Amino acid sequence: MSIETLSLREIEKQTKDMYEAAVVIARRARQIVADRVVETDFDETAEEIGLMDEPDEEYVELEKATTQALHEFLNGEIEWGYPVLDEEGEVKEE
Repeated sequence: MSIETLSLREIEKQTKDMYEAAVVIARRARQIVADRVVETDFDETAEEIGLMDEPDEEYVELEKATTQALHEFLNGEIEWGYPVLDEEGEVKEE
């Protein structure tokens, strides 16, 4: 795993607000982690007796969720928007 520098100008191409970019990337990273947890099938009894301590031969190291989300953001693969509110200030159903 290598560390690469990231120009903030690349993020500014997608949005002018760095805080917005951080929130979008963080939410996408949470989605990625949630999807990975659903895909993983844990055997609770194996964890209780300590079988999870040994490395699995089928183990594949995945890219970190934040790194994957950042790359998706920079490549323009993430779409986001703001909720549309009605006159009463409630979110409109589209």
